[in-house]
Amino acid sequence: MGWPITVHVPLTYLRAALTSMDYLVRIMSTSQLSSSLCQLHVTIDDGNYDNYCAATTSDQLIPMVNLHTFTFFKAFFSRLIIRWTLIEILTSFNVMPVLQRANMSLFINIDELNRISSSPLFTDHRHVNVHFAFSLINCSQYLEVTQYIPRGNRFHPREIVGATFVVNHWSQKSEWLIDGDPFCRGDQYYHHMWYTLPWAFDEFFHEYIPHCRITKIQVFEIPSRNIIPIGQSFLRSLNTSGPTLPSSIFYLPHVALSNGQLAVISV
Repeated sequence: MGWPITVHVPLTYLRAALTSMDYLVRIMSTSQLSSSLCQLHVTIDDGNYDNYCAATTSDQLIPMVNLHTFTFFKAFFSRLIIRWTLIEILTSFNVMPVLQRANMSLFINIDELNRISSSPLFTDHRHVNVHFAFSLINCSQYLEVTQYIPRGNRFHPREIVGATFVVNHWSQKSEWLIDGDPFCRGDQYYHHMWYTLPWAFDEFFHEYIPHCRITKIQVFEIPSRNIIPIGQSFLRSLNTSGPTLPSSIFYLPHVALSNGQLAVISV
């Protein structure tokens, strides 16, 4: 995306894959967009966000007076934490006064959980309908943490699901020639994610990273009403037969409420 942005006609919808947070700040500081944009959907690549001072960022932004829908998305295999303070600034009443719906997928800091649940995004008079997917990596307290995850906005309560994804990295070829599995000996980590129902990120969660693989899913938090038992859900295993490895797709657990019952489907 080139800068500065030249807007020839009023733009009401923008969806963009951005390589840095700086581009998002520039979009939200463009006067032509601030008065016309109604929906803004962005995915953010990994980058160094430590340089973003809350006060400086706040001073750069201008009110987006017609923006009613905002999506902020970090990819599943990203492990970069973005401070919630920055999210609060981006979605504040001063910047998004008529915000009605927010879709937030990001890695959070466990120390900020109390701040997140009491954030204006979840509590203020705009009554924002919040859908989220919050993630932590290798958190031994993930079961205790669940009680602090917000259940949507207080005016738009949501059921949530919690799941742990076991992710394996590709190991060196010499380590898997014997058993034929390039992931069984690679580094492993646990990705804990809490997300609202209904699932709001289908159009964004399409990611293929050859060196990472989800090998197992454990659902640990389910909605409190009209549920059916849920055990472990395993994803399709990688077929390593033949001289080359085939392409594969990573699937997240598809969770939906149908006729008052909860179903978890893995492909």
